[in-house]
Amino acid sequence: MKKILLHSLSGAIISEHSIGEIITQQIKAALAEAQFVEIDFAGIKAITTFTSKQIFGNLYLSMGNNDFFKKLYIKNATDTIKRTIKSGVQDALEEKEHINCA
Repeated sequence: MKKILLHSLSGAIISEHSIGEIITQQIKAALAEAQFVEIDFAGIKAITTFTSKQIFGNLYLSMGNNDFFKKLYIKNATDTIKRTIKSGVQDALEEKEHINCA
């Protein structure tokens, strides 16, 4: 299992597009090297819905439901951060559905 300590990549708040790209690439690289990835939110106070969608929404869409929940482990996330991750995934799904219906 590979571990990613988000605080070392972003600081206490994950809110910038460029940081979202870095985190996404780190997770993808870790998945290429290991079957499971632990994403540690220790020291993270907040993540915006935009960056949550950018990171976790896009990973969910590319990995699919089963692999997303089997291979990614969220550690030390507050309930608020967990809700924001869910919102980001939901936003990505709704956007995909909207594009497919257009």
